[in-house]
Amino acid sequence: MIKTFGCKTNRADSEKIISALCGEGWSLSRGDPSLCIVNSCCVTARSENKALKTALAFKKNHPSAEVVLSGCVTDSLKEAALESCIGIKLKYPPVFASVLPEGRQRYFLKIQNGCDNFCSYCIVPTLRGAPASRSRENIMRELECLENARAFPSELVLTGTNINLYKDQGGGLPDLINTIRKRYKARIRLGSLEPPFEEDFVKKLSMAANICPHFPVPLQSGSNSVLKKMRRKYSASDFMKTLDEIRRYFDKAAVTTDIIYGFPGESEDDFNETLDFVAQAQFSKIHVFPFSARPGTLAALYPPLKPSVIKERKARLLAAAAKSPEDYRRKFIGQGLEVVAETKIGEWFYGTSDNYLKVKFPAGKALPGDIVRVEVEGTLGGFMNGAAAETLWTANR
Repeated sequence: MIKTFGCKTNRADSEKIISALCGEGWSLSRGDPSLCIVNSCCVTARSENKALKTALAFKKNHPSAEVVLSGCVTDSLKEAALESCIGIKLKYPPVFASVLPEGRQRYFLKIQNGCDNFCSYCIVPTLRGAPASRSRENIMRELECLENARAFPSELVLTGTNINLYKDQGGGLPDLINTIRKRYKARIRLGSLEPPFEEDFVKKLSMAANICPHFPVPLQSGSNSVLKKMRRKYSASDFMKTLDEIRRYFDKAAVTTDIIYGFPGESEDDFNETLDFVAQAQFSKIHVFPFSARPGTLAALYPPLKPSVIKERKARLLAAAAKSPEDYRRKFIGQGLEVVAETKIGEWFYGTSDNYLKVKFPAGKALPGDIVRVEVEGTLGGFMNGAAAETLWTANR
């Protein structure tokens, strides 16, 4: 049994763990497990606590099982785990997945790990280490394993701590994508991209075929003063220019983002600048997080804001964050979206469009893994809904 917290990189790591264990004769448990793994995230205190609580619950509910923590593990989490006889496993096995996880049509392909930005609030460089990229040869071998097992996905999601840091043999991320594209036709989605980008980075991406027009680019704050305290390497105007560049080269581009509220020293004017930025930027999805002091980071030494101020700002930012995605979704009513048919429930398929919208449509003749053009008729409960017009790509079964 395995429970994964946090980012797409952790999900890719979990799949590698599962593949390694299955290769040694293990199987995923549907009953009482003998091994429970918690792939943890420590980006915030809340996520760290969730991971520990899950590990402790596994320990209580499955007393005969070995319980292990993996992923991002801080010293404090490690100490708490060891006190409760929970094991720690931080290194991942050098194996390739040979099958897609059950029910999954999108595959998380880890291409890079680590970061050296050392933003003042972030513990990840300490936990993940310096940037390191996998070779293109190694990545292609993993894809060959999927191909040979007739388990090739409809969509490859390229993941890493910061994938625009990818480098191999003098080439960057666009070169890797071109290498993959020469052999495989599955569409490619990008994981987290940290601004600022190298010159012509977006233009080079636009020249590769079948790239999903979806860009996860964390803003963190719309205030230049706060960005400077965060030790981010761009200004608010720099970020807006990046958005303009993405939309110049990619039609119907979806830009998703992360925003931290309640950062130490954030004034009311600073916060209003963030709200103004959100109103102008037209993000397709916004993840909001309260500032979480991480031991060992510079920002943990700053005087915190009052809890009442943080609570009030949360409500205002959540309201703004809810409006922006709804405005984006409405643009596609009456248009066609290219959707991976992922999960079938009854007579309906649920899937993800190329621009990262959740879509519901009558199953008809579609099969899991097919990419279907869906004519959007409306939105309901966060989903686009419509009818399948044609199958654009059939999965390798």
